[in-house]
Amino acid sequence: MAKSLKGRTTSESIPPLSPGEGLKPLDIRTKTIELTLLPIFQQITYLVNKNADSPSHQNHSSQNGTVAEVSSAVENAIKEFVRAGERVAEEYPLIRQQIIDACLQARESSEQILAKVHVASCKELISPIRHLLATMYKVLVLADSVIVQEIIQAKEKVYDKLDYLSKLTNFTDFLNNFSNFGAQMAEFGKLTGERQMDMKKELDAAKTACLRGFLEKSTVIYLTSCKICLRHPSTPLGRDIRTSVVGLMKKGLTEIIDIICYSACANTDDQDKILNKALNAYTDALEMCAILSGDTTSVNKAKECFSVVDEYVHEFTDSAYTPHQHRELIILTCQKCNEELEKLAALSTSSSVSPDATEIAIENCQVAVQDLRRQLIQHTLTSAAELFGSNVDTGLLAALKSSAQEGETDRVDNISSQIRDHTDQIQEISKQLQHVAPTDSFYIRVKYTANYLLSLTELLLSSAEVYSSHGVSKAAAEGYSTMADSWVVLIGELAAAAEELQESLYYRP
Repeated sequence: MAKSLKGRTTSESIPPLSPGEGLKPLDIRTKTIELTLLPIFQQITYLVNKNADSPSHQNHSSQNGTVAEVSSAVENAIKEFVRAGERVAEEYPLIRQQIIDACLQARESSEQILAKVHVASCKELISPIRHLLATMYKVLVLADSVIVQEIIQAKEKVYDKLDYLSKLTNFTDFLNNFSNFGAQMAEFGKLTGERQMDMKKELDAAKTACLRGFLEKSTVIYLTSCKICLRHPSTPLGRDIRTSVVGLMKKGLTEIIDIICYSACANTDDQDKILNKALNAYTDALEMCAILSGDTTSVNKAKECFSVVDEYVHEFTDSAYTPHQHRELIILTCQKCNEELEKLAALSTSSSVSPDATEIAIENCQVAVQDLRRQLIQHTLTSAAELFGSNVDTGLLAALKSSAQEGETDRVDNISSQIRDHTDQIQEISKQLQHVAPTDSFYIRVKYTANYLLSLTELLLSSAEVYSSHGVSKAAAEGYSTMADSWVVLIGELAAAAEELQESLYYRP
């Protein structure tokens, strides 16, 4: 049977579900739901195709065995599906009736399909097939909602425990309760980790992975920030650090829930507003120009696409951290692209132009944009290699720690200013890495890491200020060390992302 179904994963005989025919499209967001529905859909598709291939809707003797086998497999699969759905219904009373009703409808639809598959036309089978898939989907989504609710409840427990811990004033009470908080965070991490693995969309999985990683880092930072507050209750800055960490953690928890619940709030990233995608759109527009022989409409579309490219290129050339030589090369290459495009535009409005001239003009545009892409990537990777290879951050942290230990507040302020400048440069290079990101997951990884680094920078500098005021305090020293270690780790993650991009593009600056 497996050989018979190979290559028959879709069928032109069964058009996709559409809202206009009484059923909503199946918005499949988890691998579990997809893997449950797909085999049954494949088997039903096979039966319908055999029906369509057979004149007078009768099976030839050579097909009888396989068709009967597939029909039996479909029937057994639906029965097992219904039994599983009913078990879930018994376990969760709140959705019991909804699941039972959907299971009943699924059973009726499958019986209708199997009864008609040998005698009905393909068109007559479309409605019951759609209804079967829709009812099965409903059962799966209802069962999935139970998992989502478990994650939400786990998040609420973490939320409540964070608020409770932040109100404690006794260090022993805090330590006794923190172990319970750690267990709750571990449970939330386990549930969200399983959910991440089941996510069908690469973008959702990438966001969840980043947020889970930051929550894990924040848990350690939160512990040390609470120690500072409890050991030095008269220090307002210590309370501010703890409040900021709690805010970061709650924000991360909320964002994960938004992703899992498919909230509109989870789709606010600008992964489509980057240079790489603008370059791809322009390249596609040039391909269309080649297909349409450079007509006015296709060339105008290419000009629109290039205007977006030009806008993003300015983010590179306007950056204070772009070396003069790099800036000049990028500007010249971009101007070359514009010049070649203007030549193509002139040909598109000419009444007498040879096809060869248009073809050459399009090829020149394509070569120019390839050069521009190469130049921008080369600049980004070279700048990233120089920045992350300089070890400036290590030197700054060593100087900051030494100054804080000695209580040299003026020097701490001076080094803090240098660290902010260094962080600004990292942010700028990170934005350029996002612009040349080859995938959405790479874009998310760099963006989220850079944003977390920015938040952590202020926590680091605040902890250094507390350390400079309490130089002999073990809690203050530990707080600073934890912040510094986390800061270095994040910079290392950005450096690793740049190296991976370089390797994936087979480019060495």
